[in-house]
Formats: sequence, structure tokens, C-alpha cells
Amino acid sequence: MSLSQNNLSGTIPSEILSHSQLAELDLSYNRLIGPLKEEVGQLRSIVKLDIYGNLLSGEIPTSLASCVELQSLYMHNNSFEGLIPDNLNTLWSLQEFSLSRNNLSGKIPNFLVDLPLKILDISYNNFSGQVPVGRAFDNATGLSIIGNDMLCGCIPTLKLHKCLFYSH
Repeated sequence: MSLSQNNLSGTIPSEILSHSQLAELDLSYNRLIGPLKEEVGQLRSIVKLDIYGNLLSGEIPTSLASCVELQSLYMHNNSFEGLIPDNLNTLWSLQEFSLSRNNLSGKIPNFLVDLPLKILDISYNNFSGQVPVGRAFDNATGLSIIGNDMLCGCIPTLKLHKCLFYSH
């Protein structure tokens, strides 16, 4: 279902999120506001979810972990905040994950190394700490972390500051 670029406003209707047989949902480039509701977890068969270019806010719902068929998740250019939920480690099919230009913070979760990500864009957020090593983080062409000035690490292609660890 594609509802992209339709000047839709308000919150995402729960009725759309209750269609458990949807394979693709594109709500990009509208004026949708508010949180991504927990009902998104009912989209168990969804393969591609595009909600970028809206005014969505709040935390990323943990119910996304129920969307185990998900291969492409585009959430960039919104106002999501908080952490990337740890339970998204169940998204074993996820190949494309874009969270750029939000207000996400905290450490980049280590579980992202274990997913088969070909594209990971977490640029222009507020992530901090050491960048994980492995898979997606070793692939500089499919990875974007720019605009997160508090990141550090030892991956030469990323040209990050070395991490300084202090013991007290």
C-alpha cells in the first residue's frame, strides 16, 4: 500500500497498522505527527516499511520486533528520540535500516553487527560511545554515521576519534 506524498496529516490511523497481511507500507513524505503506535507490531508480514519524511516523534516502538519479515525499514527525517530498542535484534531479515536525521541517542546497539544489514544510515542523530566492529560497520559504502560527534572507534575507514577509557 502506497500513500506517499498525499499531504496526509494527523497520526497514523490504527486501521492501517492492523492489516497484518500487508507486505509493503509507504507513508513517506506526508505530514504525519505523533508516535509510531505499538500497533505497528501487527504488521507481521511486512517486508518494507517507509515512514520517512514526516513529523513522527517519540520512541521507536518495541513492537517493531514482531515484524520478523522486515527487510527494509526507512524512518529517517522524523523526530524519533531515545534509544534503538534492544529487542530489534529479532529482525534477522533486516537489510536496509535508515534512521538518519532524528533525535536518537545513546550507544549504537551491538546487535546491529549480527543483522544482515547492507545499508545502515544512522547519521545526524546524537549517538555516542564506541562504534561496534563487524559486518555493517566494516562496510563503509553501506554505512553512514556522520553528524554524531560523540562517536569514537578504531575502524580506520570511518576516521573517528580513538575512544578514551578512564578507570576510576
